[in-house]
Amino acid sequence: MNFSLIGTSFYTAGGQIPFHLLSNDFMTHPIYRVTSINQTGPFTLELEFNDGLVRTIDFQDMLHGELFSPLRDPGEFSRFVLDPEVQTLTWPCGADFDPATLHDWPEHEMSFREAAKNWRDNPLATL
Repeated sequence: MNFSLIGTSFYTAGGQIPFHLLSNDFMTHPIYRVTSINQTGPFTLELEFNDGLVRTIDFQDMLHGELFSPLRDPGEFSRFVLDPEVQTLTWPCGADFDPATLHDWPEHEMSFREAAKNWRDNPLATL
């Protein structure tokens, strides 16, 4: 969706929406940031978030496709960093995850597993 903010209105491709008519949910969703990362297994990371949540994620089955395949090498996977600007998990190869996705991982895990399976089973689909 393309949008822009001008004055006291929110503009989309569908037209102008005054700010006071926007849902509070739209403007007040939580912003999650990763505050620390610890490797607890070859492809498993423990992530702590700015709201105190600690989540452990095993990424092994998700490491397929053009962007994530290099991380199947345990040495490359262990080169993760906490990006100081966007405060999320990143790797030097360019792979990263949205901090909100990581925070709410149980809601997103199945989608990532399905995409990884598709990339694994259809490697030409990513070219």
